[in-house]
Amino acid sequence: MHGRQIGRIAGLVLGVVLAGCGNGGVSGGGEETPLPGGPAPLGTQAQLGGQFIEEISLEISGAQANGPGQDIELTFDAKGLDGVKQVLITLELTPQSLFDLENSAFAPVEPFFSLPGMTIQAFGEEVQAAAAILGQEGVSGEHILGTLTLKTASGFSALSRATVRVTALSIGPSSTLRDNFADGDLQMGVAVGPQ
Repeated sequence: MHGRQIGRIAGLVLGVVLAGCGNGGVSGGGEETPLPGGPAPLGTQAQLGGQFIEEISLEISGAQANGPGQDIELTFDAKGLDGVKQVLITLELTPQSLFDLENSAFAPVEPFFSLPGMTIQAFGEEVQAAAAILGQEGVSGEHILGTLTLKTASGFSALSRATVRVTALSIGPSSTLRDNFADGDLQMGVAVGPQ
């Protein structure tokens, strides 16, 4: 296949991944990160008990950012995967203005991939990170899905406080066969800023 045809196919697959997000799921929990002024703490792990995923967890670094141009990294580790070929993670950034999305990116772990320049997409206060596998079997067992690196914006200071909250996860072998989990199922995220 020519490079242009592969690019079109890959764009179509990622478009289907982005369109396949919905609601559903089981339960949340894990380690807690307090929200600045928020009603409840957020965890770093969720027991999901889905058909294609059992559990997801976050490894977080850089959350104590205190100035512009700093990286906050969220690594998504999944357990109990069953033939997964597509993943879509939706996050709410509050306030989004404290993040430099043009210099932020999602780096999926092989065999997952994202098209360059399309690793994250912003929709209002939400950001979506998508990845897919083309032309081979899906992933089963435990696998790191990828790392989302959010860069703090020029207005971020030692007085800034922000929240990164995972609001949805859609994952499965195809755009029509997948598990969909909402904010209440996940209850995952992190408070960003000096603690």
